[in-house]
Amino acid sequence: MRLDRVVDNVFSETEQVAFMTQNVVPGIDFTNDPLLQGRNFSYLDTQLKRLGSTNFSQLPVNAPRCPVAHFQRDGHMQMGRQAGRANYEPNSFTGAAAGPRADREAGFRTVERPESGHTRRVRAESFADHYSQAGQFWRSQSAVEQDHIRMAFVFELSKCEIPVVRERIVANLRNVDEELAAGVADGLGMELPEATTPHVQPNHDLPASPALSMEFRAPESFAGRKLGIVVTDGTDGAVLDALTKAFEDGGAMVETVALKVGGVTLAGGERRPVDHKIDGGPSVLFDAVALLGEGAGAEELAGHPATRDFVADAFSHYKFIGYVPGARPLLEAGGIATGWTRPAWTCRRRRRRTSSPPAGRCAAGSATSERRHGIRIPARHSHPCTTSPSLTEGERHDPSPAVRHPRPVPGVARHGRRPGPRARPRRGVVDGS
Repeated sequence: MRLDRVVDNVFSETEQVAFMTQNVVPGIDFTNDPLLQGRNFSYLDTQLKRLGSTNFSQLPVNAPRCPVAHFQRDGHMQMGRQAGRANYEPNSFTGAAAGPRADREAGFRTVERPESGHTRRVRAESFADHYSQAGQFWRSQSAVEQDHIRMAFVFELSKCEIPVVRERIVANLRNVDEELAAGVADGLGMELPEATTPHVQPNHDLPASPALSMEFRAPESFAGRKLGIVVTDGTDGAVLDALTKAFEDGGAMVETVALKVGGVTLAGGERRPVDHKIDGGPSVLFDAVALLGEGAGAEELAGHPATRDFVADAFSHYKFIGYVPGARPLLEAGGIATGWTRPAWTCRRRRRRTSSPPAGRCAAGSATSERRHGIRIPARHSHPCTTSPSLTEGERHDPSPAVRHPRPVPGVARHGRRPGPRARPRRGVVDGS
């Protein structure tokens, strides 16, 4: 088998695949491993249930490369033309040969091997260690990822109607990490219970591994990721084109979102098509977003319920949000107060403002910040960041364009799934006071 391409049709080439451990070629036999033996028994039933017929091996993705002679005949989903009357051997319809026979030399043969010793149903002591690996995983996460894990526990346990079950889970978490258990207990509004007595004492000395963290393994640039640009009637075409070019030159993908999929009329009168209607293009589809709304178009878009969700979700998911002054109604629609007097960098997590952009590598791949068509391309902080345009002439000379600068968890937007419970954004974070 050689895997060297993406499938053309997911259903026919992936969903209909019937992998089974009992499919082996001559020369390979099965060990007495109980897990393997159980799968040899159950996988056939699994495929019969999934694909609906014993003839699933005739599907192109499952069919062998060479013809196979067997006595399985007819049935649901039969695709072959089977001549003759007999599906058994020996029979009187195939001449002196009396039907195909097993080849004892080239066919499958069971491996002969001696067995000795006692058969016992036992497990290694490590099977009872339920907390060491969980603790290592927790310690390997970044602060943002740990916050998401804690919020996810609180979110799910808040739906548990039996208090003793909530207490038991938090008691188990104390064997993973005391800080995690305390945070979950605080989020649930309960006292921290006594830790559960583990069957095997967990090993808290396992070193943290950056390979277990999505953020620590984040790519060094925005290449391969997707920027979603919200545009309206009146959007500055020069800013839109410059922003698009900067990201595409850096290997990123750019898609536009508007109130109507038919397109928008830019400030110069040009009619520009868009990729998504905002109802069907939520911010979870993008790794970062930019709000280029202007004037009456921004006011109209801000009154749409999907706009509120687009902005609020991007904010609560810690995604980079670039915006222009005319997009202030869109931020306010998402529950994000602006109130700034001049553009500034603001970080939701650090709760502070700074007049200069963070150092590092910018989305377009350069080592320092630079200007392109009046737009300052911010440098990289600790992960890929977006450009943040400034529209007015006075702000084109400002070295720090308006941008909200949170810390996202890489990969969340690509999969289009929320990392945990939805947290409403705090007002007053983005300001210039």
